[in-house]
This record gives sequence, C-alpha cells and structure tokens, in this order.
Amino acid sequence: MHPGSSRGVVALRKYLDFVEKGILTDFGAVTGKGPDSDFEIAVMTLLDQHGYKTAPQVGVAGFFIDIGSL
Repeated sequence: MHPGSSRGVVALRKYLDFVEKGILTDFGAVTGKGPDSDFEIAVMTLLDQHGYKTAPQVGVAGFFIDIGSL
C-alpha cells in the first residue's frame, strides 16, 4: 500500500456514500465561535425564522465558512 492511500480510500468511500444517499457526512465541525459581523447575525436570524438551523464559523482544519446548516 502506498503512503496516504488509505486516506484516498476513505475519501472515495465518503464520495460514493454522498452519491448514493445525497448526504454529506463529516463535512466540518461547529467551532463554538460567534459570528464575525452583524451581517452574519442578520442572515442567520432570517434563516432560523424560515426553519433552518444555523451555526456560525463551521469548518475543519483551520478553514471555516461564515454560516453552516445543522
């Protein structure tokens, strides 16, 4: 087995699972950090009012998006 090949196998397995089920798994973690701006708060509030559950600063390995859906 080549170094890193198990990582590739895991990535392929997750991709095939997504293709089959249409659901992403293990796509990031809620960091517990607050929103960075009033704009993010306003967008999250509006989304929450429409039935979406949101979290600020969702990410993995030091890379984050402003708003994630739970």
